[in-house]
Amino acid sequence: MQKTSRKLKRGEEGEQLVSLTLDKDSSFHRLINNLVLLGDNNVSHQIDHILIRENGIFVIETKNHFGRITGLEDDSYWKKTYPYKGRVKTETFHNPLKQNQSHIRIIKRTLGKDYPIYCFVVFVRSNVDELDLFNVCGPNDILKRINLITSERPLSKEVIESIYQT
Repeated sequence: MQKTSRKLKRGEEGEQLVSLTLDKDSSFHRLINNLVLLGDNNVSHQIDHILIRENGIFVIETKNHFGRITGLEDDSYWKKTYPYKGRVKTETFHNPLKQNQSHIRIIKRTLGKDYPIYCFVVFVRSNVDELDLFNVCGPNDILKRINLITSERPLSKEVIESIYQT
């Protein structure tokens, strides 16, 4: 039980750090943190962050894993490798990009309109250098990468507010 509560606390701390980083966005935006939506068969989806701004809706999953993270965009599972009691330990975890894609599907269904929606994963410990994926980064890079995205259909302040209220 204690190990689980430590993991939860670490996860919450990571989400808080990313939330503070996202809220520093200098553009007009709305930020939603820790949103729970019901999906198919009443399965709940806990979404860490949704950043709504002129260039789109950004659905952001936060991870606070120790060690070196490896995996491919289409892999079902990724690996984390870290030193443990004098040896190297490897654990697998669900690919967070795939997890986030399910969140995006539920958001699209909730909004009922076609808006530009983008998937990002932030690893709080910035330990994802080997992944080489544009939409997976550390907290210091998330706003830089979001700012690189341009939209053919920019969202107005009124539309941003409407999405936020929905």
